[in-house]
Amino acid sequence: MPNNVSQSHFLRLLAAAAALLIVLFLLTVLGELRGWVAALLWFATAISLISLYNRYTTDLENEQRRARILSTRRSWTTKQRVENTPAFLTNIVEGMGDPLILLDMKRRVVEANRAARELLGNHIVDKDIAFYLRHPLALKAIEQAIADGAPRELEISLLDPVERAFLMRVTIIDATDKDATGPEFSGNSEDSEPIQYLILSILDITKIKLAEKMRVDFVANASHELRTPLASVIGFIETLDGPAANDAVARKRFLGIMMAEASRMQRLIDDLLSLSKIEMDQHLPPEGIVDLAPLLTGLANTLELRGGDPAPLVTLHVPADLPSVRGDRDQLTQVFQNLIDNAIKYGRPEEPVEITANAIDNMPGRSGPGVGVTVFNPGDGIPAEHLPRLTERFYRVDNARSRKLGGTGLGLAIVKHIITRHRGAMNIDSLLGVGTTVTVYLPQAKASQSELNYDSPSQ
Repeated sequence: MPNNVSQSHFLRLLAAAAALLIVLFLLTVLGELRGWVAALLWFATAISLISLYNRYTTDLENEQRRARILSTRRSWTTKQRVENTPAFLTNIVEGMGDPLILLDMKRRVVEANRAARELLGNHIVDKDIAFYLRHPLALKAIEQAIADGAPRELEISLLDPVERAFLMRVTIIDATDKDATGPEFSGNSEDSEPIQYLILSILDITKIKLAEKMRVDFVANASHELRTPLASVIGFIETLDGPAANDAVARKRFLGIMMAEASRMQRLIDDLLSLSKIEMDQHLPPEGIVDLAPLLTGLANTLELRGGDPAPLVTLHVPADLPSVRGDRDQLTQVFQNLIDNAIKYGRPEEPVEITANAIDNMPGRSGPGVGVTVFNPGDGIPAEHLPRLTERFYRVDNARSRKLGGTGLGLAIVKHIITRHRGAMNIDSLLGVGTTVTVYLPQAKASQSELNYDSPSQ
């Protein structure tokens, strides 16, 4: 269609031509125009009308051509930008671990990297994003960004196939190519219209959310674990200061309970400090060399000297030529002391705890030789649903039994962090009615430092 100025000008000329035709018609009817004068006027009027029509159709064709050019320019610009993007930049975007999507202003997916296709579907390109991103708040944010041009940011949850948390950002970019050249773009630059797109980035924050939840749970659990024995101690102090002030029997009994509760708090605080220190050093692999054979033998002998009723039974299967490992002796002592203590606490008193150590050719999940140490206790076993969570802080299968046996709920968490620092691995297997097997894998000392120098995720 012609623009408003051309259309208004045409209408004025059309009105003038119509008025002239009416005048000529009236003069001819009244006999005022005869002969060559009338013919000349009619001819001039016809020529004017033909010229006016040609001008109008030319303007109309120019406007239509300009509209086609603008439409071609938009599609050509998008295609040119995609095709002319340097290969290394395309590879970077394609290889990003987080989804990245380019949308036009009608929500059509122009481009999507591999992570986006894996999350939303392999056929999302050239489709409306609403068919694949089925989240009302996310679609609302996209619509609002299209409407006002302002960026948006919100947290959403998607099933993939389990529920995962994402931080979605919507940003408007101006992709108008003012430097485009070629016959398609020889028109006036004023005819150019802005070409805009939306960049949709989706950052997976599931682990961040899980870490936040773990921190909140840790503070809540630590507070609860400290508050319980502290409340007991305060209650007994108030009793001894009041009704039982002169009761020697009650005083002796209460002081024993208070000592047990205070010792429990001390163990908990010691474990919290130990866990904090291990986490601080977790990114630094140990540089020492530890011979596990005498370490394990010493722990077994210590248990025999400890005594008890009944005395703990330990069977040791450790070859004399067991390879050394790279590690921190004090921390590894803490690991195996904890595992052996747990095995004795939760095992059958009449059956021995078995400790076995062997050299292995390859560490689980990575290359390089290692040493595997297995601690087995015959006992009731642990239900399978609890096994993945045993290394969580304050997680207990049986709260009452664990507290009765003096557990703080942090032992296996400390073990897991120490093993992670040593670039090792731990596996827990259990059969109900048979017993539980905990296996610790540590890299041999002859493994190169480059093989050890990597960060393992902690639990």
